[in-house]
Amino acid sequence: MNAPILKENEYSVLSAEFNTGIVLTTNFQRYTGTGEVFHIFQSYDLAITFINTKLIENSNYEFSIYNNKGVYLSTKRMNE
Repeated sequence: MNAPILKENEYSVLSAEFNTGIVLTTNFQRYTGTGEVFHIFQSYDLAITFINTKLIENSNYEFSIYNNKGVYLSTKRMNE
């Protein structure tokens, strides 16, 4: 699982199951070594909107946000 190379002002989001910490693919299946795991967004606001929508669908997700330099910014979960 390699971090994506992002353009200026892009953000990546990695999802996982909150209870287990298992990383999820972009299709929200458990990552088993194949498939894409990073969601890419053109702005921080788009990433947050996506995260909030997915947390409403399933409160057992958690999302880690990274900037275009690969720097970890934060983790979002339900009620945080």
